[in-house]
Amino acid sequence: TERVRIVEKVENGELLPNVDTNKNLIALPRRDATVSAGGDIVIEDADEGVYVLFLTSRGLKHSFTGFLRVPPNGDPKKFLEFAGKPPSQLLRYDREWWFVAN
Repeated sequence: TERVRIVEKVENGELLPNVDTNKNLIALPRRDATVSAGGDIVIEDADEGVYVLFLTSRGLKHSFTGFLRVPPNGDPKKFLEFAGKPPSQLLRYDREWWFVAN
C-alpha cells in the first residue's frame, strides 16, 4: 500500500528526483524511507510510463534486489538498471510488480 502511494506521487509529479549526483534517484521523506533500503527509490520516466524500483537490499558494484513497479505495457527487462546487465532474477509479484535482482 505504501509503495503504491509513493508510485502515485511520482506519477503526479509530487516526488521528483532530488539527488544531485543521480537524475533517477529520489531520496524519500523520512516518514516513507523504510519502504526502500537506504531510503531511496530509482525511477525511469519512459514512453510507456514510470518505472519505480524499491530496493530491498544493496550490494557492491550496483548489485541489488527489490520490487520494481512496471508501467502498463512496460517490460521489466528494459528498466535502466538492466541496460548493461540483464536481471539475474525476475519474478512476477503482481500485475505491475516484479521482484528483481542483478
